[in-house]
Amino acid sequence: KQQQPEEMTTTQDSSLKSNEKSGITVETIMLVMRAYSKVKQSIPSALRCEALLERMEQIAAPPILLHTEAYNICLRAFLNAVNHPHNHSTETIAIQQQQQCPNTTEDFASRVERILSRMIKGSERAVPNTMTYNLAIAIFSASSNKKDNDKALYYIEHLERESVKQREEEQEDSSTTTNNTTTTTTLIGPPSTFAYNSYLLSILARVMTDDQSNTSSCPIRNNNHNNNVADIIDKLYNNMVSHSVSKPDYTTFDTIFGIYRQHKLLEDAGERGEALLSRMEIQYATGSNNLVKPDARMYGHGIKCWANNHRPSKEKKDSGVVNIASRAYDILKKMELQARVNIELQPSEAAYATVINVCSYTTNVDHQPVALGIAFECYNKMISLGLSPNAVTYSCLLKCCASLLTHDPKQRKELSKQVFEAACEQGQVNAVVEASLKKASSVLYRLYQKRATSDKEAHSARVSKGLLVTSDTIK
Repeated sequence: KQQQPEEMTTTQDSSLKSNEKSGITVETIMLVMRAYSKVKQSIPSALRCEALLERMEQIAAPPILLHTEAYNICLRAFLNAVNHPHNHSTETIAIQQQQQCPNTTEDFASRVERILSRMIKGSERAVPNTMTYNLAIAIFSASSNKKDNDKALYYIEHLERESVKQREEEQEDSSTTTNNTTTTTTLIGPPSTFAYNSYLLSILARVMTDDQSNTSSCPIRNNNHNNNVADIIDKLYNNMVSHSVSKPDYTTFDTIFGIYRQHKLLEDAGERGEALLSRMEIQYATGSNNLVKPDARMYGHGIKCWANNHRPSKEKKDSGVVNIASRAYDILKKMELQARVNIELQPSEAAYATVINVCSYTTNVDHQPVALGIAFECYNKMISLGLSPNAVTYSCLLKCCASLLTHDPKQRKELSKQVFEAACEQGQVNAVVEASLKKASSVLYRLYQKRATSDKEAHSARVSKGLLVTSDTIK
């Protein structure tokens, strides 16, 4: 660790040149490479691992004979240098992925491309295998460059095509061979779950950071197909389900839910989120996939997807528009029902607040009375269950008053007053609640501001005259 990179290179060169005397073999060097590859988020370690690989390529004589595993170790070192540990939510990982230095991720993607080229053109001992491509897909996905992300998708499709092709060839050989059957080694299999998830994370990262309002700059949407990203996700998901080695796991569903929630150009996010939640429930209930047990977080995702279902194309005033408030509330009631046998699914304050927030996005006039009733029913349930509504809950209720009672100013003012007074009694007034009150009723907002100013002045006057001496005053 104390050696400088230049000193390290010199040491490596001298060691490799004297391999015949010292007895250094490819296994010895690969042990050192593995040590470098296991260091997390260390660019110097990854570069030293690559330096060893390049020296091995230059010698390429017994006992230094390269094979695929040596290249894979180097690719893993690259991946560990740019990859973030998956101990956070997928949204957090996606943000971290986009915030890391673009030059670093693009540089490693370029290095991977060069390594793949050398492997393809090299000896038969070092041809790329499934692991090689899976590692390359993960590194290309971690890049902040869209072209690198496209390469990840290209190699995913390449693995899918080659695995199908080899499977068909094996079936054909088995049906035509006689008793003297010769077996062939399959080098290429379908992409791993990790490879699929890495690419899905790259989509989520771009959805969360790109300006999606600009169609021409959005990398996951083209002019010919508005829901191109949804089609890609559907295809990837279906391919994962069809492969026994790459079943969707918890991270897969978490990431896809994140894309549905965050993609502002997706016109049917609510329907897609609800369908995804149903798939998750069915897979776990039937025992076909024990990695995807639905929990409160997943049900919360399903509810939040309906908040992203209010795109302009949905703001039609015909009877065919989906009642987003009712659909979100149905998911919440499903949680309440299942909580009778599984307390872990008991809805939290956040779940009820999320449904209230979805209600505030109801634009269909015929559905607004129902949405308003659902919002206050959720609030009353929170009170009856002993849950403490916070500032977010009161802000969402005020948003409902503002958006669902535009046709009845008198009722909007009265309900807004009741909600805001409850927030005051609970000590849950902050800047967000004040801003929501202003949108719901500017008259009430001005009265509150005037009263707050006068109360503050009166309090200061009493303190200055020594009429109010409390522990807070002393502090």
